[in-house]
Amino acid sequence: MVCDIIKLNKLFYREFMNIYIDESGDLGSAKKSGKYFIIAIVSINNPKQIETWMRRIRSRKLNKKDRKASEAKAVSASHEFKKYFYEHLINLDFKISFVVIKKSKITTRLKKEQGLIYLYMIKKGVANTLTKNNNPILITIDRRHFQKLTKESFNIGLKEFLMINCGSNNSIKIHHIDSSTNNLLQFVDFIVYAAGRKYNIDDLKWYNYLKKNIYKEKIIELSNNK
Repeated sequence: MVCDIIKLNKLFYREFMNIYIDESGDLGSAKKSGKYFIIAIVSINNPKQIETWMRRIRSRKLNKKDRKASEAKAVSASHEFKKYFYEHLINLDFKISFVVIKKSKITTRLKKEQGLIYLYMIKKGVANTLTKNNNPILITIDRRHFQKLTKESFNIGLKEFLMINCGSNNSIKIHHIDSSTNNLLQFVDFIVYAAGRKYNIDDLKWYNYLKKNIYKEKIIELSNNK
């Protein structure tokens, strides 16, 4: 019975193009939030592989104090854990699309539309990640709350964009999940953390480990009609 459930779970993931999304920084104006806001869109061919890997390294490599935390976060993880994480990515199957915006370039009007900026960046990133196949698409994203952007309007906006602009007739499912319950979103947190270090403090130490997995990386600019 248990084996049958595991097999069904693996088949479920393999039937989908699996995309996971997280961000570094925020769209606020506080100095401590950094000059750039970055979104990582990560396509994972074998989610079970990375989920198992994350669970294993969390139990073996995190110190006892961090192991008790509800989730693994790059910003608070020890240097030793981060070093092990980035050095052992080489055998994992995933590709990354980074979408980056310089916050000083956001107009005063658009600063009041943070939800729309967030959605626009994700549209661009997911479109860059899609491949030409007939598999349905499963998008998993960390829960976020923006004024004027409900979960329902986010889902409708993203689905319509992909169908109209990418010619995607595939079934699209979008899951909004608390990252503390999902090892794959925690995996993506470490990915986007490395990009945040690159753009905000010119630190390439962790980013360099990701280069072979980066499919697309683009700094975008917004106009008032976005």
